[in-house]
Amino acid sequence: ENSSDPILRWDRDCRRLFINNAVQQIRGKSNDALLGATPDEAPLLDEASTKIMMTAIPQTFDSNQTCHVDIDFVDPNGIKHGYDMLLIPEHGADGQVKSVLGIARDITEHKQAEETVRQNEEALKEAQRIAHMGSWHLNLETNEVVWSEELYRMCDCDPELPPPDYDVSSQLYTTDSWNRLTSAMARTVEKGIPYELEL
Repeated sequence: ENSSDPILRWDRDCRRLFINNAVQQIRGKSNDALLGATPDEAPLLDEASTKIMMTAIPQTFDSNQTCHVDIDFVDPNGIKHGYDMLLIPEHGADGQVKSVLGIARDITEHKQAEETVRQNEEALKEAQRIAHMGSWHLNLETNEVVWSEELYRMCDCDPELPPPDYDVSSQLYTTDSWNRLTSAMARTVEKGIPYELEL
């Protein structure tokens, strides 16, 4: 009851057996209408998340395995919150699953940060497309290369395939350009000196 995380318990018919005070505080009203009802009979979440719960709870009973589900909740102020719900099978004296306990952790800020990163990545892709400018990243420890989508287009390479290893990239340049590039790269790796070349 003292947990700030929402905690609920369901029986095999998906009926709520227990709801802690955190749920009531988040909702701004009593939990009485929710007890004894299933997620779809007395919705606590949005429609998509309700369907997820109606599927995940029976699956937890059947699999006898702990699982995570992402759900959304809109508070009384109309603000959407994202939650990571941990579903845990609880066992009776006979060893059978008698109930499922759900503990929800508010991950709204985390999801917002992920969405910001996604939007920034999309904006970068669009900017590179418009400017016809590509970018790449080389991990010096693993020799792994990552190309931007625009670089694939500029080099007329299949974006479904991994980019060529750094050494194989020599095929994209004239011999003179490749020699100047490798010399510049060596200075950057050794001394941290950036370079700008026309190749």
